[in-house]
Amino acid sequence: MSSRPEILFGVAGWSYADWKGVVYPRGCKDTLRFVAGRVDLIEINNSFYRPPVAKHCASWVERTADLGTCFTAKLPRECTHERVRDAGFYADVRTGFLPLLESGRCLGLLAQFDYRFAHNREAVDHLALLASHFSCDVPLVVEVRHRSWNDAKAVEDARSLGVSIAALDYPGANSGFSLDVPAANGVHGLAYYRLHGRNQAWFKKRAGRDEVYDWEYSGQQVEEIEQRLERLSAGATKTVVVANNHFQGKAMKLIDELIAWYRARA
Repeated sequence: MSSRPEILFGVAGWSYADWKGVVYPRGCKDTLRFVAGRVDLIEINNSFYRPPVAKHCASWVERTADLGTCFTAKLPRECTHERVRDAGFYADVRTGFLPLLESGRCLGLLAQFDYRFAHNREAVDHLALLASHFSCDVPLVVEVRHRSWNDAKAVEDARSLGVSIAALDYPGANSGFSLDVPAANGVHGLAYYRLHGRNQAWFKKRAGRDEVYDWEYSGQQVEEIEQRLERLSAGATKTVVVANNHFQGKAMKLIDELIAWYRARA
């Protein structure tokens, strides 16, 4: 066991109406705690849509303290899609995350960019800005989708800032970012693997969130993920695997399968 790479399996978010009666019982009083009892890690997603609030972060930490649940959290979209440069805003975001950062159970912060974020000087400068505000506490990981990041120079530019690039399983892999970023090319020894599903609704302009992330991985596709995970975790100190194909609890089904695979390798 000691020679095995440490892999932590988790889900993106925990409070979905369509998880009732599927992942947790209807009427469940504490959905966070229920989900935390089944996974190693939870990726906080609601901080992408609204800046974090310290009392909420403190509550999440306290309610899972005895479980030892680890967390990662998304930076607000103002940091990525709007690319604000207001130092006061960034300071407020860090203050909101502070109970999580001080808990010792936050493994990283995630900056999720869309397909328009191409590798260029402006992009690298923006990553440097994010790193200056957020990489002092925990590792900063970025999700990029533009094909220009499929380049050793692009990876090295991120690495030079102390920033790691997440590996992705998503429908855009054939036309956008698809690189396997080994831990040796990352920093902090952390590998991060996000699983979005492969629903082609990803490319529909008006597709809703549920339609985009409504994807159940087949047995063959789960095996592909496992094989890729073997490569990604090689040489990493810690590997984080987050399922985001959340509709109707399909993320939890995938994580259950991956946890069973990982334990069977012991």
